[in-house]
Amino acid sequence: MRHVHMISKYKDVVINMDTTYWGRHFGLVIIKDAFRNKVLWHKFVHDEKVCDYLEGIDWLRSNVFKIYGIVCDGMRGLFPALKPYRVQMCQYHISDCPQAPYIPTGPGGLPGTPGHLIPVMSYSGTGLPSGHR
Repeated sequence: MRHVHMISKYKDVVINMDTTYWGRHFGLVIIKDAFRNKVLWHKFVHDEKVCDYLEGIDWLRSNVFKIYGIVCDGMRGLFPALKPYRVQMCQYHISDCPQAPYIPTGPGGLPGTPGHLIPVMSYSGTGLPSGHR
């Protein structure tokens, strides 16, 4: 009898992606199902690169996963590389990153009027946050 390894029976996913390190040059890229808390893909790396994340996304697509959204860190070049998907920066990196983009809003919450600033947390590929298409 042959053993068939099944990654996940749920193929519609929102994924979390990040790299964690042990030491300076030993890390692990993980792509995880955000709702079911299950690791879908991983790869050992020396340093974090956009191509490693894209390799994982391609692997998921080749295994018939439908990706509805991606939550990741704000690594330079990652958001434009993931343009076909709805991408959101994780909450930790939003609060940690002093250069996060902001949308000016006024007292009534209307963009473009003087007032408070709110952080933009997603990128839709159009240059506008996903809620402002």
